[in-house]
Amino acid sequence: MPIAYKIDPTLGLLYYMALGYCPIAKLTETERIAFYDPERLPNMKIIINTMNAEFDLSTKDLHEFIQFNQPLHKNHWALEQTAVLTRNRFAEGLSDTIHFLAGDLPIKLKIFHTLADAAQWLDLADHIERIEEIQAELKAELE
Repeated sequence: MPIAYKIDPTLGLLYYMALGYCPIAKLTETERIAFYDPERLPNMKIIINTMNAEFDLSTKDLHEFIQFNQPLHKNHWALEQTAVLTRNRFAEGLSDTIHFLAGDLPIKLKIFHTLADAAQWLDLADHIERIEEIQAELKAELE
């Protein structure tokens, strides 16, 4: 399986990790499974770790991501802070594109190159050791 997730309700954190080639359809499927996980709560902070993953993204995929979030926003589900970890130095452009395509939909997505920076932005810096444990658990599950 190229992607897995773990929820830590005490931190209010949903952590996804992808490894190797991960089709966007698999990411979307995993996101929907996590959305209905009994531990999933509103207003969780999200980390999507793609440091060791490859995706093929299209404009259609970006529109589908936005369309998935539109009804959530309309139903007063606060769109959650989402930190994407990547080695790709061009990913900021992807973030800018998503924000542009989203229009007035308040997407809270930011690209990071280190877990420490992502944790800081998510106000979880005090819990970095626990987040690193989650990361190690997911990596072991995927290998």
